[in-house]
Amino acid sequence: MMENLEQYKKEQRQRTLERRIRETKREVMGWKEAIDNSKTDTEKFANNLEYQRKAVLLAKQNKAYNEYCEENNLRPLADRIQIARWDRKQAAAARGAAQRYKNARD
Repeated sequence: MMENLEQYKKEQRQRTLERRIRETKREVMGWKEAIDNSKTDTEKFANNLEYQRKAVLLAKQNKAYNEYCEENNLRPLADRIQIARWDRKQAAAARGAAQRYKNARD
């Protein structure tokens, strides 16, 4: 009974991490749209900076999720962190933005 409760708690933590990743992906997509709809260069720069910050957060969340799953012998479930309209193109753009943000900070 106790091991079932422990496993349940681990899986609930995994679901929490998955929800956060999906939410961040939606935010990243929103900031990308904001960049595309920016009227001025200043606005575009500010939106791009926020986009890069969210991309870094997404990278951290993905890393934490994978590490948590590995540490607790849970299978990372890719279908649970997917959202509509998020494909390799958006993922690659977000990784690039995260890298640019990190490079600018170093």
